[in-house]
Amino acid sequence: MIIYLIKGIACSFVLWAFHHFFLEKERMHRFNRFYLLAAPVISFLIPFIPLRQAAVFAPAFQAEAVTRTSTEAPLLQAVQTAAESDGFPGNPGLFYGLPAVYLLVTLLLLIRLVRGIIRIRRRIRVSRQHQAPEAILVLLPGQQEICTFMHYVLCSEQDYRENLIPAPILQHEFTHVKQKHTWDNLFIELVGAVYWFNPVIVLYKRAIRLNHEFLADRCVTEQSGKISDYQRLLLDWLTGEAAPQLASGFNYSQTKKRLIMMTQKPDRTRMIMKGACLSILTGGLLYAVSDEIAAQVAPPPPPVEVTYAQSAAPPPPFELKELPVMPPPPPPSETATPGAGATEEELAYYNASFERHKIEKLNKKAGERSAFAFTNEEKERLWQIAEKMSVGQKRQQTYVIIKKDVPRKNPPSAELFESFKRADVYGVWLDDRKVDNLVLNEHTHADIADYSISKLYGAAKKGRSYTHQINIETNAYFDANFRKRMADRFIVSERVKTEAGK
Repeated sequence: MIIYLIKGIACSFVLWAFHHFFLEKERMHRFNRFYLLAAPVISFLIPFIPLRQAAVFAPAFQAEAVTRTSTEAPLLQAVQTAAESDGFPGNPGLFYGLPAVYLLVTLLLLIRLVRGIIRIRRRIRVSRQHQAPEAILVLLPGQQEICTFMHYVLCSEQDYRENLIPAPILQHEFTHVKQKHTWDNLFIELVGAVYWFNPVIVLYKRAIRLNHEFLADRCVTEQSGKISDYQRLLLDWLTGEAAPQLASGFNYSQTKKRLIMMTQKPDRTRMIMKGACLSILTGGLLYAVSDEIAAQVAPPPPPVEVTYAQSAAPPPPFELKELPVMPPPPPPSETATPGAGATEEELAYYNASFERHKIEKLNKKAGERSAFAFTNEEKERLWQIAEKMSVGQKRQQTYVIIKKDVPRKNPPSAELFESFKRADVYGVWLDDRKVDNLVLNEHTHADIADYSISKLYGAAKKGRSYTHQINIETNAYFDANFRKRMADRFIVSERVKTEAGK
């Protein structure tokens, strides 16, 4: 997460710098207004936008499986170890306390923002008011720099009564009210309360307020047409108390830029070129800092004993052969104990069934094996006989049949599921596809049917930022494949006897 924050801060600085050096000097103030409001938010969304590629097979690696029957404590301990490696040695609790610190600071800043709004509203409520055509004038006692808040214009009552406030100055403030600049200030203050850890937000606040002055100045000069008179008026008006933080007011450091901007001529060609550069810059940021995810397909399962090999030589012509006489299946024994030993009748049926259902006999000297065609009922009957065989009888058999367990759901706990989102600990395969850990935010632990975890060792860890691989199945994926897994529960194989083993 720290990497995402650093990327977001870097993006916000780059976008601010582009505005400061290229857009601020152009007479495109309406565009700049929305640009400055959107850039801080977009800069923190860009690192979370994934760039997906075509699906590729994930490379195989050596892994040690972690059994599901074990407790979850070792897994949570791995998360704590990773937290220590992130810069919290010996104190993983500090890592989990960071969200609480963030929420506390954010809450304090929001309270401060609300208190500031209440303070201005209280000041407006207790002061005299005068209804003007464009806004409500709030007449404050003493010397007060004129400023605006929402649909109010705050000014000195004495200056207003004595007609010391020039009409262009009032028109300037009425423009702030008409264009709702206070909402921009409130929005960027709210963004600053949420992204308080980003120092670039302060630069955005200054740029937004300066752009508000550009907009108001432009409206005044377009109506009066006397730019030089308005410039002299501004220079004479730079006195008074500091305006409230959330209000729009005059500032000496902005005056020079405002005076220059009034005489700036718009250049449409230059604006279009800078807009094109902005598009290229945004695309470059998206490519540079966003997550690049290769949608990998999980590696195929390890080969089982049954193999369907194909000989390099062309297959011989099909010949009809006399099949061995199939003895009738022995009646199932109700009292037989598993492993106590199968009867001679059952052993004869067992071996004859394999010979009869063999569909391809391959070269055993080359290590190739045969394949078989059984119905599930026949496999079930042969498996029952195999279960009754003694250890000695099983060793004498050429053919082997194994029955896998019934697939059962094994959902993780909520705490364990949350730990899966740690990209520095887990590489996630969701429904047999490699996905980013952030995809898990779209699910809850109740959506998960099964999971298995493998720890990476040696060369398997090379080039990977995580230490464990986790395969997760959702309930929908598990249910969709349940019938197929039930049909494939039996593994049938033929032992290959080497020369030494004969």
